[in-house]
Amino acid sequence: MSGVMCKHCDKIFSVQSSLNRHLLEKHNITSNIISYDASVFNFKCLETNCNVSFKLNEELRQHLKDTHSHNMIQEFLQFVNIQDFYKWLDVLRNICDVDYVQPRGKRIVQGLEIIYFNCNRSGKYIDTK
Repeated sequence: MSGVMCKHCDKIFSVQSSLNRHLLEKHNITSNIISYDASVFNFKCLETNCNVSFKLNEELRQHLKDTHSHNMIQEFLQFVNIQDFYKWLDVLRNICDVDYVQPRGKRIVQGLEIIYFNCNRSGKYIDTK
């Protein structure tokens, strides 16, 4: 699921402004208000006081590296079946605040069904170093 998540109750919101309102109303926390213009793209920078968005996930990753000095690792993993992927994802969800989204449909390559997933940050970047 795409969106931003409240770190206090794990509720997910489709836009940052809804999360900001929730934080104030439910948790009495004032958040830095972020507003995006009408041409906002799907990949939003969720860092404090940064209201840029990007058409491509790769552009967001480059922005996070260049502007916010975040070092991210890009991995390409293969699983025998979708059940193995979801087992791996359940373990990962318990370790860190992460989720994956399917950006496009399935493909058949040499008789194998291939499904691509991209990591989609839920909330702010957390440096695990």
